[in-house]
Amino acid sequence: MWYMIAPLMTKSWWLSGRTLKALTRLKELNLSDNPFSGGPPKVISQFNLLESLNLSECKLTGLPVTLNTLTKLKELDLSCNSFSDGLPEVVSQFNLLESLNLSSCELPGLPATLNTLSRLKELDLSWNFFSDDLPEVISQLNSLESFNLYNCKLTRLPAMLNTLTRLKVLDLSLNPFTDGLQEVVSHFNLLESLNLSRCKLTRLPATLNTLTRLKELDLSYNYFSDGLPEVVSQFKLLESLDLFDCTLRGLPATFNTLTKLKELNLSHNSFTDGLPEVISQLYLLESLDLSYCKLTGLPAT
Repeated sequence: MWYMIAPLMTKSWWLSGRTLKALTRLKELNLSDNPFSGGPPKVISQFNLLESLNLSECKLTGLPVTLNTLTKLKELDLSCNSFSDGLPEVVSQFNLLESLNLSSCELPGLPATLNTLSRLKELDLSWNFFSDDLPEVISQLNSLESFNLYNCKLTRLPAMLNTLTRLKVLDLSLNPFTDGLQEVVSHFNLLESLNLSRCKLTRLPATLNTLTRLKELDLSYNYFSDGLPEVVSQFKLLESLDLFDCTLRGLPATFNTLTKLKELNLSHNSFTDGLPEVISQLYLLESLDLSYCKLTGLPAT
């Protein structure tokens, strides 16, 4: 359970040592959405048993080095702050960190010292506009299992990411891969969830057939007017597939290989020639969305 202190619209001295200093057993602390414009309260550095700290939306521009006393920290949320001068150096000293949220932090990059976070499993960099200058240090975070790059203005994925072989969850949505998705993704063969929504894709590389453990795939808002990429039919463990608004006019007969599919979203496609027959062979389907598909009827068989 979080220890909630939000929102505090008074001055930051409210969190003085006199009020919270005695809470020496704190393990979880949520201070999100408090305007600590002068920096986080100094008393936080005294909670040296802290394992989870949320400083999201606190109008922070930096962090004091005195926070290096938080040697047991495993989860840190710094999202929606302004680190336009760079990520505070003290973050690299949280050597036990497993989860780090840096979404919407106006980051210009990441320091090379971040490679000390050898236990990091979850990293959220969404809404930071790296364009094609994705920080090289990411390739050294070999323990990553979940990686969020939503809306980072990427047009390609660098080959250096092929070291992230433990990835299970990857969100690349809202990045304009106008030249197609790079084959580096095929190295993530433990991947179970992949989000490629709104990536301006017209095809998928055949090398993605290495993703044999994939269970969730989001391809919504892409342009597959020439047909669904054949490789999709090779994800035989797929349970959830989102094809919302993909300019589809049909589905390939090979789609029947997706025998474990439970959720299928085909909304906002144009099936003017009728519902694809292959859907009737997806016997485990539990959820099917066919809204706005220009259907005039449904087959009886």
